[in-house]
Amino acid sequence: MSFDHAGLHGMVCDAARRILSAPLNEVQGEVDAALGALGLLIGATRAQLFLAGESGGGTALAEWTDPDVADNDAPQGSDTVDPERFPWIAEHLRRLEPIEASVEELPDEADADRQRLVELGTRWLLAVPVPREALLGGALVLRSAEPVPPIEPTAVDLVELLADVLLHSLVRQRAEAELRRSRGRARARLRRSRRDLARERAFR
Repeated sequence: MSFDHAGLHGMVCDAARRILSAPLNEVQGEVDAALGALGLLIGATRAQLFLAGESGGGTALAEWTDPDVADNDAPQGSDTVDPERFPWIAEHLRRLEPIEASVEELPDEADADRQRLVELGTRWLLAVPVPREALLGGALVLRSAEPVPPIEPTAVDLVELLADVLLHSLVRQRAEAELRRSRGRARARLRRSRRDLARERAFR
């Protein structure tokens, strides 16, 4: 079965357009939908978008699992960018190098990663880094419990482009949401200060 490169191109363009034009409160939903569409198109059974942590590893900002496929993941074991559990994968991502491979074809130096992926029921992996100021800002990881047809490098480039849009849109959304909350707290403090000042003046 050949890979649908044209379908991927159209899906990436459509998802990017929807996410970049979405209101702030709809960004997460659009990102989740894009992960699902990407996973189904590629043939993955799980997709995870990670924000890189300062000490390694990452925080999952969005996840998708094919509802028709049983998944062996446990929440504490599925962080495939964790350098302690998946050192070979994490090192490639740190160097901003994408990985696309059948798990059984991973090199000998990836033996620890391969064993843990097999434990998770994974037979194929695509992990693409998301740069942020020349460093690793995060990663998009797709895994499948079934073999996946070979993916051309240009298709991997498209996935990297989508990953960049997904991650930075969520980071921006969270930053803007926190800014709004901070402004709300500042306004509330200002109102309390004004009320306290008015009471002090009333009792003078």
